[in-house]
Amino acid sequence: MLQALIARAPLIILLFSFVSLLTWLNWPEAETALNKKRGDRAVKVVAEQARVKPFIDKLFALGTAQANEAVNLYSQSAGRVQDILFDDGQAVKKGQELIRLVRDEEKAEIAELKAKLAEAKAQLARLTDLTKKNSAAQSALDAQRAEAQAIAAQLKQAQAKYEKFTVKAPFDGVLGLRNISVGAFVSTSTTITTLDDTRSIKVDFTVPEKELNRLAIEQQIEVKNAAHPDTTFTGIVTSIDSRIDPTTRAINIRAKIDNEKGLLKPGMLLDISLVRSNDQAMFVDEKAVFPKADKQFVYLVIDDKAVLTQVEIGRRRPGIVEITAGVEQGQNIVVEGAIKLRNGAAVTMVTEG
Repeated sequence: MLQALIARAPLIILLFSFVSLLTWLNWPEAETALNKKRGDRAVKVVAEQARVKPFIDKLFALGTAQANEAVNLYSQSAGRVQDILFDDGQAVKKGQELIRLVRDEEKAEIAELKAKLAEAKAQLARLTDLTKKNSAAQSALDAQRAEAQAIAAQLKQAQAKYEKFTVKAPFDGVLGLRNISVGAFVSTSTTITTLDDTRSIKVDFTVPEKELNRLAIEQQIEVKNAAHPDTTFTGIVTSIDSRIDPTTRAINIRAKIDNEKGLLKPGMLLDISLVRSNDQAMFVDEKAVFPKADKQFVYLVIDDKAVLTQVEIGRRRPGIVEITAGVEQGQNIVVEGAIKLRNGAAVTMVTEG
């Protein structure tokens, strides 16, 4: 038996050498396969590069559009309508006549007083000449002058009364619908029509008191309205209330919006964005940041490894959070898959979705 083994030794040695040679030749492929198997165990994550970008910090509120100037028009005197001098929705200028009431009695009174005044002035002129010639007493001249002045005052009063039977536009604007007709009797409480100056629109809204130190006159606002979804209107803050509501802990703000095109109407609901700041900031998906104890962390991808990194956060917005320290621009931050990671774990970055 031993002799048989000895006789076969060269064959066994040759066979072992052949197997060793095959193993050596296939070693790179085996190592590659092993590495691939190990690579399959790397955690797949979605990452994004940290970038500093322009960021507009906004505060959102709701408000109701108001005309810059708005009035209901009434007559200062009661009477019957003689003339209507405007149409519904007409643009008018300040001082333009809108209606006239019947004022025949007032017109006759003015005519009578004008005649009396003319006679009184003529008499005053004659007495003045006579006084210069010492043919009339000074007292008669003074009495006539007083009478002329009294008639002039009565005439002025009658003319003012006459004007009260006319309604005029108090400022430039657009009229609403008329509520009267010719021949109708109007009192001092009858609404004739409305007048709005809508070249600019005012809007009042409230913000929390904690925002007070970030408010300023001439701060910019952006406004949207459902009737014009593709248009963004701009305006500025014109007034900040001097008091904070003790119930709501909010402060009232008034802003003015340019409305030369007339697209906004009083009474419209406005979505307001108050621009508090316009700066550079690094914001990431809020899913990338997670707490441990009282600190905040993210996973960075460095050399295909997950590196647990403490960060400091700032402002939050829906879906995003600001990173103020701990991450440098250009570094990859894990935004999906962090829950499966541990510090130093192998990762493979994949495209989101």
